[in-house]
Amino acid sequence: MTRIALRHHAQPRGEGAIPKLLVLNGDCTRPNFGLEVRDFEEACKAEIVLHCAGNNRFTLPFSKAFEVITDLACSVGRFSLLTSSVKTHIHVSTTFIGWYFPDGSLITETLTPDGCGSRIDAHSKHANTYFEAKTYAESFVNNLFPPQVGRNLHGKTCRIVRLATLGPAVRFPRKAWGAGHPSSPVCAAIAAHVVGSKEQLIGPNVGLDTVPVDLAVNQILAVTASAHALQRLAETHRLHPKNPAGPTSRHLAEVPCCHIACGRGEDSQVLVRLLNSSRIKIKKPYITAVNLLRVFDPFISKNVHFDILRTRIVLGLPPLKVDDFRAIDEELLADVPLRNPTLPVDVVTKIKDEWGPGPEEGWNGYLQMIRDAMDFIGPRCDWECGLTIVAWLSIGQLSSIL
Repeated sequence: MTRIALRHHAQPRGEGAIPKLLVLNGDCTRPNFGLEVRDFEEACKAEIVLHCAGNNRFTLPFSKAFEVITDLACSVGRFSLLTSSVKTHIHVSTTFIGWYFPDGSLITETLTPDGCGSRIDAHSKHANTYFEAKTYAESFVNNLFPPQVGRNLHGKTCRIVRLATLGPAVRFPRKAWGAGHPSSPVCAAIAAHVVGSKEQLIGPNVGLDTVPVDLAVNQILAVTASAHALQRLAETHRLHPKNPAGPTSRHLAEVPCCHIACGRGEDSQVLVRLLNSSRIKIKKPYITAVNLLRVFDPFISKNVHFDILRTRIVLGLPPLKVDDFRAIDEELLADVPLRNPTLPVDVVTKIKDEWGPGPEEGWNGYLQMIRDAMDFIGPRCDWECGLTIVAWLSIGQLSSIL
């Protein structure tokens, strides 16, 4: 059904029009992505690669998790680096959404966040094999794309975008799209029984940084547009990837990272006690409190804040109030900030516009929308289905939002 829907949306709008989407049927885990020669030649014409493929099961054996996550990031990264037409590579990561820092650490936009110690992979507590494999995948990208001593600059633009916890869509492609999927901590909490005092719910006042999937896609596309804009600059420009003096061309430079998250602040996160409230639970909960805590404890009991100052500047948004004193000089950024973005990218503002500006009013309305959708479609309706995010944007459309 997913393939049918893709082909429907890929049809040109009129006779003689260019198709909006070219669907290639392959397998990313196989050589040349499992494509026929002709299809692989079409894939090699791409200018932008957004890599978000992988398996989202949390309990795969390490060998399998590394095969479908880490090795895949390696092969796609090498494709982007070795294919001359590809100018921009975006690696979508979820490394840190499952990490648990009891001290309420701030996840910064570097490869070694505060609270991790000297090495990311040396931290003692990972949520599961999924996040372990994601950590190494992100580290691989950061080792592949920075400049190498003795080699010419490749001139590619590379960015890592880290997603916070994804929730169902606000409006696109329809309201509450993705509701019911149990790999989402938000949906799992709504489908679970209320966690009582006996189960010891940790941190009821802790907030879960949640981004609706459609707004997350908008932010990823906007970050991609900003990164790809560097390719249109003169090679002598201070930000062009082929400029040896550029911020991403220097020795030991890291791949710039943007967090797709709401960030810090009272209005920015869904409180755990709201997720545990009986008023947002479905009529017939099917996940026991014990199982909820066993699988999603690193999500619903964590106290981790994502640093989104750099991301908001890239998106053309003002800093959060808590970051006013940390304003970054745009001259120090490795990106071209967007001017008048046409896509809705401010999550908190969108939530308030839809459901009200009062304390918890917006997030409460969002969760009730998800609950109603889950009640309508029935319990465990897509327990075995994967959540596929499909987004397409032509180069012309990317240019139009700069």
